[in-house]
Parts: sequence; C-alpha cells; structure tokens
Amino acid sequence: MYNKLYVSLSTLSISLTFIKMLQHFTFSKKLSAFQEIMFSSAFDLLFFCLLWAQMLFGFSVSFFSCYGLELPQFKQISYSFLNSFKMSVNEFAFDEMYNVDSSFTVPIFMVFMVTYRILLQNMFIAIISAHYFQY
Repeated sequence: MYNKLYVSLSTLSISLTFIKMLQHFTFSKKLSAFQEIMFSSAFDLLFFCLLWAQMLFGFSVSFFSCYGLELPQFKQISYSFLNSFKMSVNEFAFDEMYNVDSSFTVPIFMVFMVTYRILLQNMFIAIISAHYFQY
C-alpha cells in the first residue's frame, strides 16, 4: 500500500514540477506569452473544463445505458467515462457500438462528434485566442 501511495505522490510531484518550470521561460517574450495567456485565461478555462466534463459525463451515462450490457468498455460508468474521453480525442470503436444498437449509434455518435470535435474544440481555441489578443 505504501509503495503505491509513494508512486502516486511522486507522479503528482513530478507533474507539478514540470508545470512549475514554465516560470523559467520568462526570459523570452515569445516563450513567456504562453505562460501569460494560460494564467490570464485560467478562470475561463476552469469553467470550460467543468462544462466539458459535465457534457462528457452525460454522454458517458447515455453510452453506459445503451452499451453497458454488451460492450466491456461501457460496463461501468467509470469505464464509460474513460471510453467517452477517448472518443473525444478521436479514438472510438464505432463498429462495435453499431453492432450493438444501430438505430441509436448513428445519431448519438454524430451529436457526440459535432459537440466535441467541432463545438468544444473551437470554444477552447476561442478562449485561448481571446486572451492571446488581450495579451
């Protein structure tokens, strides 16, 4: 148990250390722009992430209820959430989903792809762009 806790805390510490290293890029105006933009847009990005996670959870529950009995990647809501996350970054098993329920898969898949691949990605870019132009 202690070994697993140590590994988890070490991983978190290393990740935070590399994020903290962004402070050292202030010597260059171009490199420090990234840091300034991320800090100035942090509040907007926080609410964006909450919106993104809420929508992903909604789709996850939907996928769980439709495919949970048939497909192992949707058999629990946590698995469904992780698989939905993978789908949001372009890794999906459309054929397996289609074989389980063809009438539900096509429309929900299209709504999911439009929501995540078009709307939310463009919203993220718009948030960053707005703060970039303020910088």
